[in-house]
Amino acid sequence: MLKSLRQNSGSILFAVFLSISLWIYVNMKAVTTQIVKYSMVVSAQNGKAIASDYPSTIDIKIRTTGWHFFNLEYIGASRICNVRSESGKATPDGIVYFTKNEILQSLVPNLSLDKVVDVTPEAFSVQLSSLMTKKVPIRPIVQLSFKDNYGLVMPMTIVPDSVELSGSAAALQRINEWKTLPVNLSQIYSNFSLIAQSSDTLKPLVECLTKEIQISGTVDEIVEIEIENIPIIIRNATDKRMEHRIMPLFVSAIVRGGVKNLSRLQVNDIVASVDYSTILNDSTGYIKPIISTPYYIEVISTTPKYLTHRKTILSSTLHSITMP
Repeated sequence: MLKSLRQNSGSILFAVFLSISLWIYVNMKAVTTQIVKYSMVVSAQNGKAIASDYPSTIDIKIRTTGWHFFNLEYIGASRICNVRSESGKATPDGIVYFTKNEILQSLVPNLSLDKVVDVTPEAFSVQLSSLMTKKVPIRPIVQLSFKDNYGLVMPMTIVPDSVELSGSAAALQRINEWKTLPVNLSQIYSNFSLIAQSSDTLKPLVECLTKEIQISGTVDEIVEIEIENIPIIIRNATDKRMEHRIMPLFVSAIVRGGVKNLSRLQVNDIVASVDYSTILNDSTGYIKPIISTPYYIEVISTTPKYLTHRKTILSSTLHSITMP
């Protein structure tokens, strides 16, 4: 009995499969009304640019078999309505009107007109203007997170650092930079290089002619060290420099940077200075030295934080008197 049941179960499964397949076949042959969505692209010719928004998609209601709809929706090529500006009716002020006929003639893949029930929208218009170009700097949108005690030790390298945009003059006038699409990197502990895509958020009004931006960075372990006995330099001093006394004459500084960069520091790479005009214009007796370092080194603190200065007046007998 068990053997007979097993044999019958195979027959039952086959019968169920056959019934489902037959049901699908019959229903897919039936004619139904469906909506197919096409992406909309309007291309301008003859040195013109699109200067206004237009519908991003077109809904085409068709009456066709399930097999045809399945092929359009899931198997066929990407659906796009590629309308050329020359196909519409232009007015003297640069507005071009498109009707249902121009829309249906621009469908890829195309549809038989006898299958089309409705088009939404049935008509639209765009404003054309002269095509212009403009070069602007690129601004990468990069979110970086590093492993503990690691970080960037040099500014990121961006190639190219500027891009050329094309579009209407009115649209380009408002743009001073161009962003990339966001990129995220995490747990970074070594040098990196990546490709970011340029943004296309202002299409169709503005198009970036450079699609890919290369971004690279130099990463190292970040440490802090103390530099002692940095001499104070008086900049832009005059002949009356000797009338002023600075104390102390040396300072120390704690700096932060990458291990490799700090290991290459030379004696003259870090300079402590005070401009002579700062001394002349100060009335408190305390001034803060300026610590200059290579751009990849960060100053954390100095000791002392402030310098004192006093004016020395020479008497006729050449004896010096120090005035507070």
